[in-house]
Amino acid sequence: MRQVYFIRHSIRDSRVHSENAPLTKEGTRLAEKLVPLFSEVAIQHIYASPYERAQATVRPLADYYNLPISEKSALRERAIGTWLADFDSFTAAQWQDFSYKLAGGEALAEVTLHMSQIFSEILATSSGNIIIAGHGTALACLFNEITSGKFAYQDFKRMQMPDIFVGEFSDEGKLLNFSPSLLANGLSK
Repeated sequence: MRQVYFIRHSIRDSRVHSENAPLTKEGTRLAEKLVPLFSEVAIQHIYASPYERAQATVRPLADYYNLPISEKSALRERAIGTWLADFDSFTAAQWQDFSYKLAGGEALAEVTLHMSQIFSEILATSSGNIIIAGHGTALACLFNEITSGKFAYQDFKRMQMPDIFVGEFSDEGKLLNFSPSLLANGLSK
């Protein structure tokens, strides 16, 4: 049996309209506050999206464990296609229809597929407890898949930056237990 700790990145600088938006100062501070939460946990591998905000979120944990961050491009956030002013309406439409997308963007069905494939690969090629750092929508699509739809839109809407979810898996990769947000009440200021 093994634990997979899924970490949604910390607070990104929303003024930067780019995939590689950095964390805010507060986001960096909150990422550092993740370390004490893992002080009693043995971690063997850390995987992250190639985006700076995901890597910066787990960098303090990588330093603590003296582990490299294995970058996996398939852990990226979904492509939207264009910057949106009304992001909430777009997101709701995507959750209502997993095939809905804008020109140049990805449907949630596509995100689910690439997240499921990389997650299966990570489970098959690693051992022990691991951390996977990524993005809200991409992780939510994976959670929806591995929980057979029990993790849904309302759960996605409650995700925070940062956030931690834990999956307990058999050695064969079967989900045994999934814990919703460990940071539901946020990190203390």
